[in-house]
Amino acid sequence: GPAAGATKEHVHVLESAVVTWTKQVRHVLKQEPEDVFKDGHQPEPVAEVHFWKNRANNLNSISTQLQMEGVKKVLLFLEAQKSTYITPFARLQKEVEDARDEANENSRFLVALEPHLSRLMSESADFETLDRLFEGVFHVILMIWKYSKYYNTLVRLAVLVREICNTVIQQARRYVSGKAVFEMVAGDEAPAASGMLHRVLRVCRGLKACFETYQDAASTCGAGSGWRTMKLSAIFGRLDAFVERVTDAHDFTDTVIKFGRLERVDIGGTKGRFLSQCVVRIHEEFQEAVMKFQSAEYDIMDVNEKGFSRDYCAFRAAIRDLDQRLASVLCAGFEDLDTMQGRIKLFSSFEGLLERPMLQAELERRHRLLIEQYQRDLQDVQIVFERDKAAVDTGVDTAPIFHNMPPVAGAIYWLRSMRSRVRDPMQK
Repeated sequence: GPAAGATKEHVHVLESAVVTWTKQVRHVLKQEPEDVFKDGHQPEPVAEVHFWKNRANNLNSISTQLQMEGVKKVLLFLEAQKSTYITPFARLQKEVEDARDEANENSRFLVALEPHLSRLMSESADFETLDRLFEGVFHVILMIWKYSKYYNTLVRLAVLVREICNTVIQQARRYVSGKAVFEMVAGDEAPAASGMLHRVLRVCRGLKACFETYQDAASTCGAGSGWRTMKLSAIFGRLDAFVERVTDAHDFTDTVIKFGRLERVDIGGTKGRFLSQCVVRIHEEFQEAVMKFQSAEYDIMDVNEKGFSRDYCAFRAAIRDLDQRLASVLCAGFEDLDTMQGRIKLFSSFEGLLERPMLQAELERRHRLLIEQYQRDLQDVQIVFERDKAAVDTGVDTAPIFHNMPPVAGAIYWLRSMRSRVRDPMQK
């Protein structure tokens, strides 16, 4: 009759309300901390702390609402009407309580990590000593892993460590940007830029090394083997890419420092003037290559900038060509000079650049010839020494010493000159 129809209509309305509640609750339940990485975002670890605080608040609120008298009456009525929605909704309530327990506990445990993260993320943090904070951070994370009921899965650890990597990258870019590197190079401060980039590499590598230390510690302190099974490439992928980028930037500054020494190269010998002009031209072309590379519109410290690979490859190709030409100049200068002193002076003027692979190969080829020449010089010194020793001892007029020197001083000076002919080339 009408009453049954009204009851059926009432059931339908209330079941619709249950469906709406279910959708709203499911929306909250399905949220995961790793969602913050969607759309290319690179969140810092504070996002993890905020996620669990918000999740705990939301689920506490939902739990309270589900315990309200009005909701209970609706569910009792639907149960009496044998509604098929009751069993799934009861399961959902159980899920809410489990998720609420997890969120509240995780949020409580993460409170211990907050002061460490605040220091790590602080805009006033001293980047050069940032690596001193890593141990404290990983120690607390390990303790949370060991003692918490829920925060001890690889997924939780992976999200948190990835976010810590993002903080270190952010702090590194705050410490030295690509723009700052280029400005220092342009202002003849390449050594300062090189030093800063070297410190960035030390701090970034220190983070990974510290994590690996705690991987070992996790196994021995009764925290299980979970940390050891963590795939490092999965959590340090972005940091590794950043280290690679900084390594390239560091190599760039080092190349600038080494090629800067060409300004002072002056080659002797009959071809000296021509070869010195070749060096001047190589230095000019090097500066052109540097300026072209520095004309990039993007921040070279941003790993998302894909144009860097293309531009840096072009720069390195230009440098390889200049290295080849420098090796040819070095070779021609060596052949042109015939004295030991002249050849050693030539190598000294290329100091720093000789470490570059192409010049190193050329140097090694010439090194054997230099050693052979040194052996001949030693033999010459020995012959002269044995021939003139007696004359110097007796002070006769034919002795090869300066006439305006007293005999003893002259003999000492002669001996020292013999010794320097033997010792100086060997030291150099």
